Amino acid sequence: MEFTEVVGWMAFTTSVIVQLVGIEVCMRIIKKGSTGDISPIPFLTYFIVSTLVHSACLWAKYGILQNITQVLVVNSFASLLQFLYLVIYYTFTVRKSQFVKLFFVSSLILFLPLIYVKYYQEDEALATAHFGSFCVLMSIVAYGAPFASLNDVMRTKSTECMSFPVVFANFVVAIEWFVYGYTIKDINVQCSNFLGAVLSFIQLGLFIKYPSKPKQTATSVL
Repeated sequence: MEFTEVVGWMAFTTSVIVQLVGIEVCMRIIKKGSTGDISPIPFLTYFIVSTLVHSACLWAKYGILQNITQVLVVNSFASLLQFLYLVIYYTFTVRKSQFVKLFFVSSLILFLPLIYVKYYQEDEALATAHFGSFCVLMSIVAYGAPFASLNDVMRTKSTECMSFPVVFANFVVAIEWFVYGYTIKDINVQCSNFLGAVLSFIQLGLFIKYPSKPKQTATSVL
């Protein structure tokens, strides 16, 4: 098996494992019978980026346009899984109206570029280039999603509201897909995951600066 195939399937396997992380959150929601204070934004952000391509409608479609099997398969799987997560969230949230509004906006973000590629831009090469750029943008949004908790991190001086396994997994996945993009010479796969690795690295830095449990200040007994 060639190096490109090895890296591609490594990235594929790691990505599938990362997609399964949401199961733990969904199990907590089902067990509590409520979404509590869990925000719908990370779910919808990842839906935009994964559902129908990593950004699943989008990246899967890109995989079809560029004939990249690993990108197509992993994002098709991601879209189905993320859609299931959304259904679970909607079932248990009490903020259904807010959820529907966000879902509507995310759906527009998903389908407008698909309509553009399918019906508006007749030049296939140009359409693919524009579509790839949009996929890069959405990947950056997805990798940067944990920054939604930045205000809480700075306020509490703690990363307890962030998930270290998710951020670390994103970092590893981004590196793997970047290497894969480099071997197949696809600039969009390279660019999106290089920037994703940088964003994930910055997030990892937050865990070093602000540990999950704030350090106790020693006091002397007089």
